Amino acid sequence: EGMTQRQLSSYDYHEERGFWLHAMGVGNASRVLAAAIPKSELREEEAYVAGLLHDVGKLVIADFLDSPKGEKVSLMDEVSAVGLDHAELAELILHQWNLPVSITQSVRFHHDYQSAGKHFGGAAVLALAHDICAVWGIGRLNPVDLSGEISVENFEHLLQDLGLPKSKWDQIIWEVRQNLVQLDSIFDPVFT
Repeated sequence: EGMTQRQLSSYDYHEERGFWLHAMGVGNASRVLAAAIPKSELREEEAYVAGLLHDVGKLVIADFLDSPKGEKVSLMDEVSAVGLDHAELAELILHQWNLPVSITQSVRFHHDYQSAGKHFGGAAVLALAHDICAVWGIGRLNPVDLSGEISVENFEHLLQDLGLPKSKWDQIIWEVRQNLVQLDSIFDPVFT
C-alpha cells in the first residue's frame, strides 16, 4: 500500500485519497496567496510545497490513534497518542528532509500562525489556505464542490495580518477556484 493509497481512517478525510486532495488543495491555495502578497515570506513554489506537506505528520500519527472513523481528531488527541501534534511532527520530518526553515516553520505554526515569530507570514498563508479549503470541504467531501461562496468577513483578520486588502479577495478566491477545479480528476487513471 503506497502513501497515496492510505486512507487515514482515524481522520475525517473521505476515503478516495481525501488526505492527498486536501494536501494538494492547500498547496495550490497557498501558491495563489503567496503570489498575491507583495512581500510574501514564501515564494510561490515554497508556499505550494509547504501547503502540500502541512499535514504530513498525520501519516505517522494515524497509526497510533484510537478514534472512531470520521470523528474529528484534535491536536490534543494527537499529543495524547504520540506526544506531539501533527504540525510539530511535520516540522521534525521536514527538517530531516532538509527543507528550508521558512517551509518547516510555516508548517509548524499553520494552526497558530501568531506564534511563528519571523515566520508569521508563511504560517499565515498556510492558515488562510487551509481555512479556504475547509470551507469547500477539500479532502473531506467527495466530489469537491467549489460553488460555495467564501465570505471575506470570515477572513478579515488573516487578510489584515497578511497585508492583503479586502478589495483583492474576489480575485484571489477566483484564482484559487481555478487552481482547484481539476483536483478531483488528478488521481484518475491516465488510460481507461
